[in-house]
Amino acid sequence: MSKVSTVRRAKRGAIGAMTFVLGVGSSLAFANQGNAQAINAEEPTFTDEELQQIQADADAIEPFIENENGVLYFDEESAIDAGVDEVLVSETSTDIDNANAVQDSVAIDRSVGVQQTCNGRGDGLVQAEWGQYVYMDSCDADTFSNLLVGGASIATIAGAFSFSVPTVVAGGLAGLGAAVVSQANVGNTGIRIHMTPSAAVFWIGGQ
Repeated sequence: MSKVSTVRRAKRGAIGAMTFVLGVGSSLAFANQGNAQAINAEEPTFTDEELQQIQADADAIEPFIENENGVLYFDEESAIDAGVDEVLVSETSTDIDNANAVQDSVAIDRSVGVQQTCNGRGDGLVQAEWGQYVYMDSCDADTFSNLLVGGASIATIAGAFSFSVPTVVAGGLAGLGAAVVSQANVGNTGIRIHMTPSAAVFWIGGQ
């Protein structure tokens, strides 16, 4: 197995190993209010080499991923023609298929052209007085949840957003549970995630 492929697979394992605790118990935790949830998260830990590889992967696949009415499309042929690594193409395709299978399971009928209404801010990463916020509209939040359930890699998660996000931030987001994201977006309002300066999530809620 190549070193590059090993890094990609190791990062998948790291997502599942991250520890997130809901509720009170952290000096950073806020009291839960409505669908807002306090998170006590470990910081994502990557070497510079790993970050560079994940960022390169995300940059390579992002032009070939589209989100149409909640369904992700990945143009494998165009990606390969453009010189994207075939292993990365295969892994990304699997991630997209898994996320779409989750989307199918929620019984959204696309055969009659039902269109999603995307609510809330969707401008992505916004610097705060302390740390940073990530704003996702309700459609991006649903897609994010589907990717988490499907076990997508950090590169796929970063590449699938409608906004640009650094991979270290995507790594922090990837440790969230899909149930936490869905709960924050329960009113179809979009979500706001507050992260520390080092990209650890400590608060998530609806907009």
